[in-house]
This record gives sequence, C-alpha cells and structure tokens, in this order.
Amino acid sequence: MQPSTSSEANMIEVRDQYACHCEREISANFGVQVPKLQVTVVEASEVLGVSRSVVYELMNSARLPSVSIGRSRRIRVCDLEDFVAALPASHS
Repeated sequence: MQPSTSSEANMIEVRDQYACHCEREISANFGVQVPKLQVTVVEASEVLGVSRSVVYELMNSARLPSVSIGRSRRIRVCDLEDFVAALPASHS
C-alpha cells in the first residue's frame, strides 16, 4: 500500500529510522504513531519479568543504563534490548 500523502510518507520514514525490536508505540497528538524510546522502571520490570527493586539494583550497579529526568528514572528501550541480549543462555 502506497502512502497517499507526503505526511504519511514522512511518518513511515520516521518510524523506520527509529524502529526498535519491540512493538511498543505511543499515540502522540494528531493521531501520529511514534515509537516509545524510553520506559519507566515499572514498565522495565514488567518487560523483564522482575520486581522494581531488581531493576533499581541493575541500574545502581550500572548493568542497566538509565537516565534521570527531573526526579524520574527512565531506561532506553534499546538499552533493555542490549541487556537481555547480553544475558547468558540457560542450559537446562
């Protein structure tokens, strides 16, 4: 399906440029879909399947990079993906 307007073409181009492996997207104003680039500690704990405390321990030990924005901590989605990719495979 071809984009019908130049704004649709730009939206597709932007989505491809910043695409992550995950499918999480947020709706911005005007109905434009943009990829979510950062997640909260609670969202990261849900994605990883661990508690918030474990996520804070990973951030404090620098195993999981994070940024502070005001009083909040955020984790880039690509850093979550890198963290999971670097985990050793289970040998069951």
